[in-house]
Amino acid sequence: MNQTKPINLTNTVSLSIGLAVFVMLLVWLPSFFPSHVHAQNQMPVRVDQAGQCNGMSPCYTTIQTGVNNTAPGQAVLIFPGVYTESVDLALMGSALITPTLGDITLATVDANGSVVTGTATISPTTGMALATTTVFTGNVTLSGLAVTSPDNDGIGLDVNGDVRMTGIQASNTFTNGIDIDLRSSTISRTLQISNTVTANNGRRGIEVDTINAIIMMADINSKMNANDGLDIDIETGAVRLTDIVVDTNGDDGINVDIITGTVEVANSISNGNEDDGVALNIPDEFANIGVGIASVTNVTATNNIDDGIKVRELGAIIRDSIGNNNGSEGVTVEANSTVIISNTTARENSREGFDIEVQSRDGVLLTNLTATGNQREGIDAKLLGGGSITVTQAIARQNIDEGLLLKVIESGNITLRYSEAVANGDPSISSNGIRLENETGDIEVSNTSTVSNTNSGFALFSGGNVQLTNVTIQDNNNGGIGLAALFNTDQIDSLSLTNSIITGNKADPAMVDKGGVTLSDLDSKGMLIVTGNIIANNANYGLSLNNVLTGTNLLAVGNWWGAASGPSGLGNGQGDAIVANAGNITFAPWINTIDMVTSQASIPAQATANLRFQFRDTAGTTFLGAGPGNLNSATPPFRLSSDNGTIETTGFITGEQGRLMATLTPQNNGNVMVMIDGPGALDGVCQMGGACRINSEVNMLSLYVPMITK
Repeated sequence: MNQTKPINLTNTVSLSIGLAVFVMLLVWLPSFFPSHVHAQNQMPVRVDQAGQCNGMSPCYTTIQTGVNNTAPGQAVLIFPGVYTESVDLALMGSALITPTLGDITLATVDANGSVVTGTATISPTTGMALATTTVFTGNVTLSGLAVTSPDNDGIGLDVNGDVRMTGIQASNTFTNGIDIDLRSSTISRTLQISNTVTANNGRRGIEVDTINAIIMMADINSKMNANDGLDIDIETGAVRLTDIVVDTNGDDGINVDIITGTVEVANSISNGNEDDGVALNIPDEFANIGVGIASVTNVTATNNIDDGIKVRELGAIIRDSIGNNNGSEGVTVEANSTVIISNTTARENSREGFDIEVQSRDGVLLTNLTATGNQREGIDAKLLGGGSITVTQAIARQNIDEGLLLKVIESGNITLRYSEAVANGDPSISSNGIRLENETGDIEVSNTSTVSNTNSGFALFSGGNVQLTNVTIQDNNNGGIGLAALFNTDQIDSLSLTNSIITGNKADPAMVDKGGVTLSDLDSKGMLIVTGNIIANNANYGLSLNNVLTGTNLLAVGNWWGAASGPSGLGNGQGDAIVANAGNITFAPWINTIDMVTSQASIPAQATANLRFQFRDTAGTTFLGAGPGNLNSATPPFRLSSDNGTIETTGFITGEQGRLMATLTPQNNGNVMVMIDGPGALDGVCQMGGACRINSEVNMLSLYVPMITK
């Protein structure tokens, strides 16, 4: 019905170009802060409370006097001490014959006059430690200062220029530790802050407000502030935050509001904050006009009162991150373009592990996610405007609601591969392991397991084509697979269920309409096949066809039904029942024979022979195919043993006319017996040179072992 739609990466590509430009700017800009101070004027201004300045003159005793005597391009070198004053950079050069604002540097030095971080503290009795009472025109560089204030910000700068800070300590202020306003709507300004600590401030640790800028912060520790650790409000530009630690702040750990541009957070930790750990947003009032992308890499956000990592209205790329034990979602994304998340974990959050919603017709690509022990869904991803959701190597275990819930509203496709959902759903909720919904698109599932969930293993709703290959659906409390159209007026165009294992699904006695495989709303003109599967030991029935047109034909040959005699119900065997309240099911021939072929008639002791097993019908027209079940499972579906010597096998069937290959090395001469232990009582005993006896109940193999250990 629908051709597979590739993920729309248009916005992502255009924004990636912006990121590339941003990276080039990082290279072109000077490194954060050198160990020595560069100044256009060779003679710095010196300040020393004691009036010594290591014997150099002039030597001012207050920082303000030094600033008043500073010309553009000069550096103010501040000797060790606690300076009880409030410094106004807007008075720069006011004591000179020609007062002029311009580039200024303030740096702390040791007793010898060498630049060293942290030797001087500005601690006023009132007011800001360091401020600009009017807009400062020029670039400002600050190095090594410690600041505090009893009734205001530690550092409050309103600058029409670039600002660079390193080695700053802004703590125990009444309001913000550092508050920067960068002016200019036409010229992009640069703000660099590194190696800085802001702690115990009455409002935010660092607050930045700008129109057009490149903002870079690295090696920042902002903790125990009454509001946000970092708060950045930028209209246009790029923000790059690396090596940030924001703990136990009263609001967000990191909050960035941007209208157009890029935001990158990397190698950072945000724990125990009273709101979100990391919040990257286009503000609501600009949601329809803002364009941007957020990149989150190697970020840990745990024990925050609200979300761990939150991205709103931006495209999102999240990698190698952790969102655990948060009061709401571990990772939440409300995007207006493509979302890509990989190698990320969300455990034991009070709501969803991953909550993803994309408004536009773009894509969601999720790879190698782990969601365990969350109080709602493990992974919840929705595309509201159509598009494609692709999930690979996702693990959802012990979540209170669905393990994986994937929805595409309008036209779109869902692809799920190499994933698993285990033990999801509280008994009072009875949630499914995996629930997939799309309105008019296709569903493709392969190499995926859903085991021991409180409701169905799979709940699938589609208006297109459905293909399931190499899936394992085992020991779910109600049905194994439930397949229906999303709306009553729709029909599922085609169905293919092949090379899969559906066993031991224990329907609640009250759920008489649940069993191994329940199929509804199939298009009578579609290609409808259920073949090459192991469907056995399910309660109520193995396969049910209902709510279809009278002329609907389902081809269900080449399956193992739990007994060599075939299915019960519509069949006369002892295996799982086949039932249909409408339509027709062709189920003969079924798997009822095991062949063993050896490379030689007799095998001498200590010699090695190749064995080949086939699981087929009597005439050899149908076979179990490759697998069956999850090819990525840590434990294969078949186990072989021998009463004479050793036998080795992969335990997986290969090829369309399925062959299970093994090698046998007898310990002694004489007869050799091989035992086959498979799922759904597909067991057998084979005598070398003789026939195999099927369904010998050697030892019911518990198939499932988690496919990935994390």
